[in-house]
Parts: sequence; structure tokens; C-alpha cells
Amino acid sequence: MKPFITLIALLTSMHMAAQIRVEADEKQTVMVNPAEHEYIYVSMAGGGTKSDVAVYVDYGQSQKMTLQHHAICDESRKRMLFNSEVHALNYLHQQGYEVVLRFTGFFLNKETAAYLLRAYK
Repeated sequence: MKPFITLIALLTSMHMAAQIRVEADEKQTVMVNPAEHEYIYVSMAGGGTKSDVAVYVDYGQSQKMTLQHHAICDESRKRMLFNSEVHALNYLHQQGYEVVLRFTGFFLNKETAAYLLRAYK
């Protein structure tokens, strides 16, 4: 029975640890996680000659906050850049999300890849 309880505790902690750090404004970050935010919308920008792709997350925040300030960032609030859209999607999948729909959207007046993601169970 003990190994079973240990396994359940481990799986629960792994699921709770899956979260995405997103900059909320110049001073703070928000943790977006599948338990609280079942659906998220992401826009990807970049991928030019440097092939650095930034990912911007809409998790249902206030319309007063602009999406351009909601990039995925690390613990030091530095914006995370990915090698490609697929690299970014793999990261988001590791954090507990799967792609529901991919479409072309507009971000900062430029045509860009956009995705609707859902927390997987």
C-alpha cells in the first residue's frame, strides 16, 4: 500500500508543478497552470533570421493588460525564447497543455501563428 500512496503523491506533485511563468507587467509575474486555466490562447512572434520565437499567453486576464506584456519568462523575469514554434509547443506540452486549434492571427499588427491550447488530463 505504501508504494501506491507514494506514487499518487509523486504524480500529484508533478501535475501541480506544471506551470508557466508569464510576465504580468513590469514588476510581477503570474503563474499559469492547467489546474486553474484549462484553456489558454498563445501567439508566437519572431522566427526571423535569428529564429528566436517568443510566446505570449492569454489566460483570460483583464483586457486592460496588453498581451505583449504576457510573454513566457524564466524565474529572473527574462523573456524565454524558443528555437522554433515546435520547440515552444513541446515546452507548453511539458507544462500540461495540448493543442486544440492552430490558426493564423494578428499580433502587434503582424500576421502570426496562434494556438488554442487545453490542459490535458
